[in-house]
Amino acid sequence: MVAARQQQLGHPAAEPGGHAGDEPGQPEILRLATWRQLERPDTSPAEADAYRPKVEAVADAQRRGALRADMEPVDLLALVLSQVTAWFATPPALRALAPDEAFTPARPERHRTALTAAVRSLTSP
Repeated sequence: MVAARQQQLGHPAAEPGGHAGDEPGQPEILRLATWRQLERPDTSPAEADAYRPKVEAVADAQRRGALRADMEPVDLLALVLSQVTAWFATPPALRALAPDEAFTPARPERHRTALTAAVRSLTSP
C-alpha cells in the first residue's frame, strides 16, 4: 500500500527541492510507513523495486552534476525523505511552539517553505 501511494505521487527524485514540499499534506504515507516498519521490518522485492527508480534517478542526477555527489544516492534520498516527514514525526509539544498555531492551514505552508529551502540546501552540488 505504501509503495502504491509512492508510485501514485510519482515525485521525480532528481528534483527534490522542487517536490519536497508536497508531502506535508500527505500524513497517511508516514502513518502507513511507520506502521509497516513496526509490524514487518523486513522488505519485499516489490517494495525495493518501488524505490529502485528513485535511487537510480538520484544517481543519474549526481552524475549530471544536478545533485551533490559526495554521498551515496540511497543516503541522500533517505535524508530527503526524513526531512519531508519531519513535521509529522515531530512531537506535538514541539509543534505547539511554532510561531503561529501549529495545526492551522497556514502552518504547513510555512513549514513547506522551510522544508523546500532545507532540501535544496542539502541536495545542492
